[in-house]
Amino acid sequence: DTMEEFQEMIDLGPAESGSGDVDEAEDDDVFGDDEQYSEQELPVATVCLQLMKTSRGTMKLTLETCDDLGQKAKETQDQQFLDSVAQLYDYARDVGDGVTDLGSVMYSPISTDELEAQFRRQLQYILTLQDFVLGLDRLPKRIAELANILRNAAETRQKEFSDAIQAVKAK
Repeated sequence: DTMEEFQEMIDLGPAESGSGDVDEAEDDDVFGDDEQYSEQELPVATVCLQLMKTSRGTMKLTLETCDDLGQKAKETQDQQFLDSVAQLYDYARDVGDGVTDLGSVMYSPISTDELEAQFRRQLQYILTLQDFVLGLDRLPKRIAELANILRNAAETRQKEFSDAIQAVKAK
């Protein structure tokens, strides 16, 4: 639901300048209202939404990995697989909580410092989980491929976010 809400805000495009006095018009050029992003906020919000989507993919990866680890634990009775599931759960909880926290700071007007801190925190949660998955032994190829795709997507979002936030701070 949160991703749909932000997608709708992004799909609206940038807010138009207000027709109030000069000071209000200048403020409107920099900060959007609660329902629409300003022209400067829009690229930042778009990258954040993409990171939220990467978070969703990371949760899908977690479920597939837990299924695989559970099967291996059942077949081998090896506690190591169950320990990995528990660790993966902890990482996934951070990703889930982090995406909620990221969404809470994405409403316009955006506080760039808060958003930047939360974006970086969420990115780290995603990368940590994926590093853990990629470090597991005997992963099925499809899980390893998905983890690599999501890791690459997260790294791409990192670069895009850095570029977008620097553009906002430069104005």
